[in-house]
Amino acid sequence: MDDFPEGFIWGTAASAYQTEGGCFTNDWYRMEQEDLSRPESERHFTDPCGAACDHWNRYREDYDLASEMGIGMHRLSVEWSRIFPEADSVDPDALAHYRSMMTALKDRGIRVMLCLHHFTIPLWLERSGGFVRTHMILKHFRSYARTVVESLGDLVDYWLPINEPNVVPLGGYLTAFFPPYRINPLAFSRVYRTFFGMHAVSYEEIKKVHPDSPVGVAFAYMHFRPWNPRSFLDRLGARLADYLAN
Repeated sequence: MDDFPEGFIWGTAASAYQTEGGCFTNDWYRMEQEDLSRPESERHFTDPCGAACDHWNRYREDYDLASEMGIGMHRLSVEWSRIFPEADSVDPDALAHYRSMMTALKDRGIRVMLCLHHFTIPLWLERSGGFVRTHMILKHFRSYARTVVESLGDLVDYWLPINEPNVVPLGGYLTAFFPPYRINPLAFSRVYRTFFGMHAVSYEEIKKVHPDSPVGVAFAYMHFRPWNPRSFLDRLGARLADYLAN
């Protein structure tokens, strides 16, 4: 601890879907259910998320533990499909619950960093075409961002609208290790642009209401080295991989 400067803030982070549990209305849940019908050796997921660690119900206990650890900031995400279970239908109970969670952090002296998108999208949005339909996604994401900003923004210290905006395009549409498990370079390029747009529209909505709020991004920077530094093709491959990923 002595090596860190005075005022350094120790923080934690969590994804809504990966911790809350009981969320059955997004694309990842659907794909996990499909996985269960496959032989174990062919499954993408080791285990379905299911109840996860039940953070939705046990957040006060979790934040007590964070406070005891000396955590000064927590980055939580809100689950789009909880807040908008249908395209034009907001669930006020979900917003109220997230407000309780964020208030619980504030009550413990823990600052709030809020993430609007951590990989998952509502089922109704996936069924309408998902990330490749850029204009549709941006329209609905703007509405979602505006709703969250207006309902919860007064409790937010820092905004991080998109978690790792390069991961879904890379994993979902270029290397097929991530939902929706496609390899399509044209879709990859389009989805990457979708994520740029999602950051932009959420930035605009945040700044309209909270012009002084800091807004940033968590980028999954990846480092590539040529297998054989003397090989022109290996060097070219590493540079191409770096360009596509970063």
